[in-house]
Amino acid sequence: MSFLKAKGYSLDAELMQSRFARVVGDDGKHEFLLFYTESMRDHGLKLADFSEDKPTNANKLSLEEALTKRSLEVFKISD
Repeated sequence: MSFLKAKGYSLDAELMQSRFARVVGDDGKHEFLLFYTESMRDHGLKLADFSEDKPTNANKLSLEEALTKRSLEVFKISD
């Protein structure tokens, strides 16, 4: 967060994120990571709504699927 602030950017404290990883290199010891992040506030959500103690519900799964779909529409990676 301090790095982003130093560059003039800001982030909300509560975020939702999709993480994509791809192993690269012939030795398979390296990976390329890409993160897509959105503010939970922009969707009327709060982190407290998604306690680790609560079982996963259909609403959470639907939100995860929608987030993944949006993230895949934003970027394209090709070899």
